[in-house]
Amino acid sequence: MQLPAAGAPRSTGNPALAGLRTWPVKGFDCRVYDLMGPERLTVVRILHDKRDVAAIIAEQQVDEP
Repeated sequence: MQLPAAGAPRSTGNPALAGLRTWPVKGFDCRVYDLMGPERLTVVRILHDKRDVAAIIAEQQVDEP
């Protein structure tokens, strides 16, 4: 991966999402929310900007593949 830490850090009170990063999808009103681990990038959610992102992220769980 060329830019493993791309995206802006997103603070959240959800401990499952420590290190969450976000970046906009060009041409769309949405963002990708991801976690970078030592071996893989996990896409947590892709959310439209008009959703209640804070509420969704607060309850989000991360399933390991």
